[in-house]
Amino acid sequence: MRTLFILTLILSFTACKKRSDKQHQEPIKKAPVMAAMKAAPTAMKAQPPQKVEPQKKVEPQKKPSIVPADAKPVKMPIPHKTFTLKGEPMIAIDSLTIEETKKFRGYNKKVPIGVTVVFKKNGDIYKVAITSHKETPDFIERIEKEWLGKLDGVTTDKLLVGPKGKAIDALTEATMSTSAILNVVDLVRATYLKAFLKIDVKKNVKKDAAKDAKKGKKTTAAKAKK
Repeated sequence: MRTLFILTLILSFTACKKRSDKQHQEPIKKAPVMAAMKAAPTAMKAQPPQKVEPQKKVEPQKKPSIVPADAKPVKMPIPHKTFTLKGEPMIAIDSLTIEETKKFRGYNKKVPIGVTVVFKKNGDIYKVAITSHKETPDFIERIEKEWLGKLDGVTTDKLLVGPKGKAIDALTEATMSTSAILNVVDLVRATYLKAFLKIDVKKNVKKDAAKDAKKGKKTTAAKAKK
C-alpha cells in the first residue's frame, strides 16, 4: 500500500508540472497573412508599368540605280529608258523585258538573273547592273565587286561569249552565275544593235566564222604544199 501511494504521488506531481510548463510557454505569433495579401495589390499599383520599346528594323542599304529616276520610258522599237549623262544620250534596257534572256539561268535553275544594261548611242556598253536574282547572296556580292566591272565600257567589236582568250572569262567559283550573266548581256546587246543600229550580230558571227574557216583551209593547204 505504501508503494502504491508513492507512485500515485509521483504521477500527480508529473501531471502538475506539465500543466505549469504549458501555461508559461509564449503563444506562437501567427503571420499576418491577410494583411500581406491586402498590401500586395497596393504595392503592385505603386510601381509604374515599364515601357517596352519596339526594336527598330535595320533595313539593308539600297544600291544606287545606274538608271536615273527621271529616265524616260519608251516602248519602241523595244522597251527601254532614255536619259542623258554628262551631255551624252544613254539607253537602258532591262533584260527581263526580252523573253529570250529568261532561258539563261545561274546556279538557281528556277529563276532567271535580271540585269540592266546601259548603252551609249554607238552600241558600246556603258554599265551593267544586276537588278534581280535568287542566287547565293555571297556569290552575287563577289561578282559585283570582282567581276561585273569587266563589262563596263565593252565596245561593239568585243566578244562577250566565245572562245577562251577572245571573249570575257567567267569568274572562278561562280562560273554558272557569271556565264548566265554573260549570255544575258550578250543577247541584250544583240537586241539593241539590231533594233537601234540595224546590225544583225548573228549574221556577222556567221560571216566571221566562214572567214575563219576559209583562212584555216588556206593555211592547211599552204602547209600541205610545203
